[in-house]
Amino acid sequence: MGRDRKDEQSTEHFTKMIRSTMEVPAWRALPMAAQALYPTAGSRLYISDAPTDRDGAISGAWVEIGETEALGGLGIDWETASAEVMEDCDGMPVVQTAKQSRRASPMQIILGNDPTDPGQVILWQAVKSELFYPFRLEFPDNGPNREWLALVVSLGEAFDTANAVMKLQANLIPTHNIIRSEAP
Repeated sequence: MGRDRKDEQSTEHFTKMIRSTMEVPAWRALPMAAQALYPTAGSRLYISDAPTDRDGAISGAWVEIGETEALGGLGIDWETASAEVMEDCDGMPVVQTAKQSRRASPMQIILGNDPTDPGQVILWQAVKSELFYPFRLEFPDNGPNREWLALVVSLGEAFDTANAVMKLQANLIPTHNIIRSEAP
């Protein structure tokens, strides 16, 4: 009989544990600033409906780019130079590498091709323009966001596999610093 009581308590404890973990995912229980990882599912990508003016001011309204499937990445790359500058203790040449200049990494976005989507229509205008367009990436649940100016350097239809939908592939090159705002 004592054993049955112990099993009941163990089952109750286990049930409470499971319920508490099912109610709120563990990563959501932390304040956003304390989270080490940000989910990207549900992120929204926006483009301004007008390019920036000569001073870089944003004058247009934000328009969501629909059917976003892949967001690519934002970052920087360094051009490097290498030279044999010394020998090691065995008399073998040692190659040293130095950073020369920094440039923005291209951001490739993949979309489901929707010619009626207002954001995709603006992307087509932007690829034909030599002007910078503002972009904004908003992460879900009032998470952080990113804003930057970019040149849309390529835009084309990607046919992928024979049993998939037609995609639209755009390459953006950020031209100014990426503004990172963390969650409130």
